[in-house]
Amino acid sequence: MIQGIEVKTYPVGKVKLMKVFLALLALSVVALVAAACVGTPAAGVTGTDEATLSDSPIDFVMKDTYALGQDIEIKIKNNGASSYVYNKSSPACSNLEFYDESEETRQLERLSKIVELPPGLFIIPEGTHCDLVVEYQIKPGEEVVLLTWSQRECVKDNLGCAESVPVKPGKYTIVGKFPQPKVLSDPNALSYEKGNEIVAEWSFTIGQSEQPQTVSPDGSKSSDYGLQNLIDDLGSAGATVKELTGPLSRHGFSVGGRRVAVNGEAIHVYEFQDKTTARREAGYVSPDGGTISV
Repeated sequence: MIQGIEVKTYPVGKVKLMKVFLALLALSVVALVAAACVGTPAAGVTGTDEATLSDSPIDFVMKDTYALGQDIEIKIKNNGASSYVYNKSSPACSNLEFYDESEETRQLERLSKIVELPPGLFIIPEGTHCDLVVEYQIKPGEEVVLLTWSQRECVKDNLGCAESVPVKPGKYTIVGKFPQPKVLSDPNALSYEKGNEIVAEWSFTIGQSEQPQTVSPDGSKSSDYGLQNLIDDLGSAGATVKELTGPLSRHGFSVGGRRVAVNGEAIHVYEFQDKTTARREAGYVSPDGGTISV
């Protein structure tokens, strides 16, 4: 795990070392229960958003498991007595680091240069436009949504993510670093100076995709056939395929789409909930593919 910290939630009565006593009153009976965290305790919550035992004042309010392709809301809560600073504009640049369990040393293309990242670390698209800094404070008791992550990894950074790929199923860890506003305790500090920094951490699993029913190009595939299957099939057929980033309008269809480069040519891919809708809306496109009539 990152920096020797492993995130877990522990049921009361099954862990050791740091004693936390809970007085359970039932009529005249008082029960004393001890609980603790093994190793270095890390911030986190259960899948039902209940805070775990933690020495960190900042907790991640997140789930244990997400479906592949599901947007992930990254939210924190300040359970401490002091305020902490976060970059509201680009928290993935200033406060958050993303790791997977592969310990792979990735190479990120940044401004035409290759940058080697630490083992397991990867950059998300929201963590590339790092010249924007808008600092806010999360006060005691407050909850803040830092960002919503679309489960994509940036592989090319040109002062903003120019190319990204979807992440794979597996275990992931977010490490958050939040400094105290030093100016509150030191009147002589400059506005950009920070105080002590705390570290919070949350691990979760990204599972298999919950794909809607889709239709493959030859009509032979079933509900588990999605965009990645199409990319894999085209690649197996000898094509060079790369998923492109950026928004894509619906062009009159009932669903949004994705852009994919096939042998250097951009195509638009749409996934529909059922075969009936797919076949009906495919009829909007002229035989030569040049026009769409809705």
